[in-house]
Amino acid sequence: MSEMAQTATVDGEIGPGGLTAQESKRAIGILFLIVCVDLIGFGIIIPQLPFLAEKFGASDFNVSVLFAIFSACAMLSGPVLGKLSDKIGRRPVLAFSQIGSAAGFVLLALACGGVFGMGTMGFAMLYVSRIVDGLTAGNASAAFAYVADITTKEKRAGVMGVLGAAFGIGFSVGPALGGLLSSNPDLPWLPAAGAAFMATLAAVLTWSLLKEPKHATGERAKVSVREAVAGRPLVVMLLSIGFITMWALVMHETTFGLFVKEKHTFGLDQQHTGYLFGLAGLTIIVVQGGLIKPITRRFGNWMPAMAGYVLVVSAMVLFTLAGAEASMTLLLAGVMCNATGRSLAGPTTSAILSGAADPRAQGLLFGLSQGSQSFARVIGPLVGGLAFHYHNTGQFMLAAGFMAVCGVWLFWLYGIYGRVMAKPVETAMEPATAEASA
Repeated sequence: MSEMAQTATVDGEIGPGGLTAQESKRAIGILFLIVCVDLIGFGIIIPQLPFLAEKFGASDFNVSVLFAIFSACAMLSGPVLGKLSDKIGRRPVLAFSQIGSAAGFVLLALACGGVFGMGTMGFAMLYVSRIVDGLTAGNASAAFAYVADITTKEKRAGVMGVLGAAFGIGFSVGPALGGLLSSNPDLPWLPAAGAAFMATLAAVLTWSLLKEPKHATGERAKVSVREAVAGRPLVVMLLSIGFITMWALVMHETTFGLFVKEKHTFGLDQQHTGYLFGLAGLTIIVVQGGLIKPITRRFGNWMPAMAGYVLVVSAMVLFTLAGAEASMTLLLAGVMCNATGRSLAGPTTSAILSGAADPRAQGLLFGLSQGSQSFARVIGPLVGGLAFHYHNTGQFMLAAGFMAVCGVWLFWLYGIYGRVMAKPVETAMEPATAEASA
């Protein structure tokens, strides 16, 4: 099957990816479960990393580097694993990535448990654990490429929203579970061990339950990076917007724990910081799991995407004001506003990007997207950490500026490409039509 997106089918007829409508629904449900489990493990660790690193005497800058080194490795592995998923299939790459995460979390648990000592060697193993996880970080690109394989363009944003809800559950349950697992100071390795268990379970579920969609692997394997982006200005610009967006967002993510634990502002501990991340995850579940489908059905993809950027800019302003006023109300409003904005913008921009790309290069496309955003995750923690060092809300002010630029850029693209459609953008626009209008 050379075409990756075909007309929707009724039950029993073969649709995208060589699956019937019933098989596609089952595959989406299984993928949802797998991503939930996978992201719960990831969510357990991310809010805990600053606190775990501090046990080794790490500075705020060391914490930023700890986040950045994972992203540097993911930047290198993302396009490679995305291309590999085009060649050998989504399922093996997804399982490999999850096994790599489990191995990294096991190393982290051993380091936190004092196996390597609490000095230089123990701290070095924290870095090694993040390197292992980063070099195998292909789960996101494989999962989104899988969705592109088995959905039509009309339904892609809604299904990606469902997948985004799975991310939300992971980031809701994970941090809350991480907060509980970290409550016993005599077992500092427990959060990492819990994350390792969840990653291993995700790998088992992937291999035993997920059905590989049928695809023309020969055709997909032949598409090069240059062919995937050449003559597709919308693809290039959306990848650029994704890079800048992630740069802005990661400045917030990696310094948020440091920001809320400051005694002169909020003075939150490990457990309550995890609960804040849990609130964000719960908001993502509500928006992406229940609201994104009717919203995109009514407004298409571009309008919710642009609204998402407006909301995230507003959230960064709220965080800045919360820091100045030490206001918990503004902090909570910022958390929910940020999560809502990201939930609107994430699946819609991914669907637009997928629809504008070569259908034979979905894995490569999302691998490039993951790689470029991982590069942003290298820069973001360093810039965000430096901004936080000079002012405790400096990173939020920078992020607001970056997101505003991206929102205006997206609005400009809508003005160019929106004129060629009679339907929502990613359902009506073929790449060649969009290129002609540009």
